[in-house]
Amino acid sequence: MCPRNIITSRLCRALHNNSHRYSTLSQPQTPTTSAVKRFWTSLYAPMESYRPKPRTPKQDAETAARKLAAMHKRKTAAIAAAAKASTHIIDKFRFDFSFASHVHHGSKHTPLISSLTDLTDFEFSAVPRVPRRRVAGNVDTISVRSGDDALIASPYLLGIADGVSSWGANSDAGVWSRLILENMSRNVMQFKLNITDKTKTTHVPSYHFQEQEVLRCLDHSFVQTLETMDTDAIEGSSTVLISLILGNKLKIISIGDSKVYVIRKGALIETNEEQMQSGLCPQQIGTNHTDVLPSLVTWMDSVELQADDIVIVCSDGLSDNMWQDELVECVNKKLAEMERDGEEDMQKLANYLLYRSKDVAFDNFAVCPYTEKVNNLSLTQRCLDGLAVGGKVDDISICVARVVENY
Repeated sequence: MCPRNIITSRLCRALHNNSHRYSTLSQPQTPTTSAVKRFWTSLYAPMESYRPKPRTPKQDAETAARKLAAMHKRKTAAIAAAAKASTHIIDKFRFDFSFASHVHHGSKHTPLISSLTDLTDFEFSAVPRVPRRRVAGNVDTISVRSGDDALIASPYLLGIADGVSSWGANSDAGVWSRLILENMSRNVMQFKLNITDKTKTTHVPSYHFQEQEVLRCLDHSFVQTLETMDTDAIEGSSTVLISLILGNKLKIISIGDSKVYVIRKGALIETNEEQMQSGLCPQQIGTNHTDVLPSLVTWMDSVELQADDIVIVCSDGLSDNMWQDELVECVNKKLAEMERDGEEDMQKLANYLLYRSKDVAFDNFAVCPYTEKVNNLSLTQRCLDGLAVGGKVDDISICVARVVENY
């Protein structure tokens, strides 16, 4: 018999003798065993003994994540009840909207708390959050992550957050982008409910009151997003652009280089200014900008709406590849085709703008707004010989909407 078999047989005999000896004792005892004996014993132990013991409800309640979810659930129930009971509509107009997107930067993280799905029912959601409801209406908000971008669209709000990539490890700009929009959507919903409860009429509060409340919603959303990102230990930042209907006006708040275009009767009547930190780096908010509230760096404006106005909000994946005049021309062309064919689906316009922007983005010889920005930099900054050409390949997020009257 080989030495290995001799050792094996002796170990098995020792295990048998030990188990027989201890089984005859009136009081069960735990024998002192060697490492080899524990190894052989483990071969016969049931696998269930190695599974982690289930946590008690009390232990789960003590975790930071559960505390945060419980807090959201309490707020959710209160606001959902208020939204269901409310019957007053303070806005004269609403959006007939659609969207289109292209992903270039893929997702990196799926954290427990901040990996948001389309949360349409807070009762059955793993992470309860404030329901996105228009006043006296159903859940009809679309929230989409597109690489490092995110977009949100509802009858009263269009939003784009363009995530800033290249953060490195433990970062996900796409998570930040979607979180800031989700929180802003719910906080605006709470703001609208508060107005309804206070006025009980269809009259719109003063311009100053609206401006301060919208900025307060933005700051509150920023703090909420920081807390959630801190819970998941993830870094991130993004630009933010929100177009919000308040009464008969479109309120626009912008941080960074995402764009909004308001087109009326074929002409551009409103757009926002780009905010750049330096060179090609846009102004942004995120986990690395905690010393300044967003309201202090926000570009803000408003425009009175009319029925059939076209509102487009987009990330720089569109605006860096299409000139402003070119975009207006494309919109007018597509709307004319839709009118001729008797169609009103805004999805066709969104798809057309996405197609045109992608066509430029993947053209190595295109001359577009992005190449103009690059060529306007000094030679020491861009370190290039000659002029740059070619489109900008990036995440593209587009929301388009037609302004219609509320019934």
